[in-house]
Amino acid sequence: MVSTQLQLAALPADTPREEAPAWQLLSQRWGIRLEGPDPCVTAARQGLQCFKSSNGLTLIRQLGRPVMLVMSDEQGRAVYGVLTHLGPDWATVVLGTQAQTVSLSALSVGWRGDFMTLWRAPEGYQQRLTLGAKGPAVDWLATQLARLRQEPAPPAGQRLDDALQARLSAFQVSQGIKPDGMAGAMTFMQINRLTGVDEPHLTTESPGRVLHP
Repeated sequence: MVSTQLQLAALPADTPREEAPAWQLLSQRWGIRLEGPDPCVTAARQGLQCFKSSNGLTLIRQLGRPVMLVMSDEQGRAVYGVLTHLGPDWATVVLGTQAQTVSLSALSVGWRGDFMTLWRAPEGYQQRLTLGAKGPAVDWLATQLARLRQEPAPPAGQRLDDALQARLSAFQVSQGIKPDGMAGAMTFMQINRLTGVDEPHLTTESPGRVLHP
């Protein structure tokens, strides 16, 4: 049943109130554990990258993956909840051990669009790929773009030259991403989604059937 009110009072004791434990909770859905004072550093060692945005549900739908919502309770204190299911007018949010399925209008009372998530980076990825870059991450990018275009896989040793940048920009346009010809988090997340990289996904089942994490 969809609720018209998000309950942010009397939350379970394990509901995250700070960012580090929130990342740690989210990482469970990737099958890893993030420990230490900087979970994103730990994530990078395991092939994952942290991503933050304030662009709300439109971007979350586009990315199609579980995210950690950064919310506020009635006293203005931070509350972090994992968005696991998303329909046209409802969402399921896990707060600690408690799952709530609420209308999007109810969700908007305590949430203003800030979220964070993780994504699986290709081997060798350290930072956004720009013109002239080379290495394993560029080879992976070239191979996946060729696969999406149903073209033969290119040989190893690729460089992000003008030709590859043009193919990259065309892909970005097709996915509603700014066509800057640079491969960063948004570009890789969309490639991952389209090529079946092993990442968790948002569920869109009816909230009447899905009321648990």
